[in-house]
Amino acid sequence: MSTFYLLRHGDAEGNKEEILLGQLDVPLTELGRKQAELLGKALSSIAFDAVFASDLERARHTAEAVLRHQKGGEQRCRLVLDRRLREINGGTFQGRPISEFRAYLDNLTEDPYTSVRPGGESTQLMDQRVARAFDDICQWYPEGTVAIATHLGVIKSIVRYALGMDPQETLPAIKHCSITVLEQSDSGWRLSRLNDTAHLERV
Repeated sequence: MSTFYLLRHGDAEGNKEEILLGQLDVPLTELGRKQAELLGKALSSIAFDAVFASDLERARHTAEAVLRHQKGGEQRCRLVLDRRLREINGGTFQGRPISEFRAYLDNLTEDPYTSVRPGGESTQLMDQRVARAFDDICQWYPEGTVAIATHLGVIKSIVRYALGMDPQETLPAIKHCSITVLEQSDSGWRLSRLNDTAHLERV
């Protein structure tokens, strides 16, 4: 059996102001760094065979916090950065209030799933690149325990893909530094945890 821990990055610059970040490379806030440390401590008893992360700073630093709390640290397993695990490219809406993008969607006459954001990509295109990345990770680690530090949209995309859900089906919110766990066995995929934030109660 293989187990995949899907970890959303910590609170990042612009999140509190409800700015659409997309693929903008912004750092974690002080709160985000504290969240990442608590996440690492919560997962310290899990012996990961590998830790993957989006190459954007907020995801990479979250993954590094997880590695710091592994027994043996970076000697225990390696960190692999993969740009395919980035959040959706929001194009010209990146760095602007999320409310502007929501207004854009409200006035959209085409399918929002296949519609390409001006200067960016569609949700469909993001799903396709994320699926390719996840397929590769599953192939590289057919048995074992793997962490993937990434973004809200990517976590939802992986969950829907693994469980064979409609790509536009609504999922609950995925909070900062939450833990979502997918398990694969001969009988298929199972979602054993979703958006678990019990380890963040102190912040």
